[in-house]
Amino acid sequence: MSEIGFVTCKKYPGLFPDDIPVVRFLENKGNKVEPVVWDDHLIKWDDFNILVIRSVWDYHLNPERFMEWLEVLVSNNIKVLNPVKTMRGNLHKEYLLDYQDMDLPVIPTKLIRKNQFHNLSGLWSGNNYQSEIVIKPAISLNSHHTYKISRNEAKDFQKTFDNLVARQDLIIQPFIKEVESKGEISMIFINRQFSHAVVKKPAPGDFRVQSEYGGKVQPFDPSTSVKRQAEIYLEEVTGPLLYARVDGFIVENTFVLIEL
Repeated sequence: MSEIGFVTCKKYPGLFPDDIPVVRFLENKGNKVEPVVWDDHLIKWDDFNILVIRSVWDYHLNPERFMEWLEVLVSNNIKVLNPVKTMRGNLHKEYLLDYQDMDLPVIPTKLIRKNQFHNLSGLWSGNNYQSEIVIKPAISLNSHHTYKISRNEAKDFQKTFDNLVARQDLIIQPFIKEVESKGEISMIFINRQFSHAVVKKPAPGDFRVQSEYGGKVQPFDPSTSVKRQAEIYLEEVTGPLLYARVDGFIVENTFVLIEL
């Protein structure tokens, strides 16, 4: 019998409804499955044969502590799905610059390092932004500290920007209006094989697609070419992938990556 930990967080310590079918399948195969909070100091991680990363939805609030926890797993030689190496590479959205350098379709991304203070108004002229931009932490989740601003709003937003960059790396991207009109597409892959997809649309007057902000989710049937485009990004991720999600939008039949 294998001891399998489904890794969660303090705010959501238990299993979610979409975990249950997988848990039942594993238990029917003779395994024991237990939800475990990633930063619970009382847990003995080497008690588990396998850890499956599920709902660690607060890692962005303390990324240093999360990285330390990953090191504990490595030092104890614990099998983790997805692997620790993959999580390290995916934690910081700097990986978008790598895809940019490969000339793959990626939303244009500028990385601002911590304490690299900028005159926000000058970013428009220096980067040929045509309209609004999106500013968010390079380590982020669920639109945490994500802002859409216009050039006219830059002066008033400068203090907020300075406070953000004093604490962490940021990324800046042009706002893509297709997200409002057509939505953001998420394609799910299991063991690198396409499983299903959804399209997420923001509430009227908002740009964030998460349900917390009124976003709606609908099933989506991507074309063969769009699925193939998503696979190209995953081919650059080495090692095993139990699951992956490729987020982006479609512009003139081309899938453009937002994030993995």
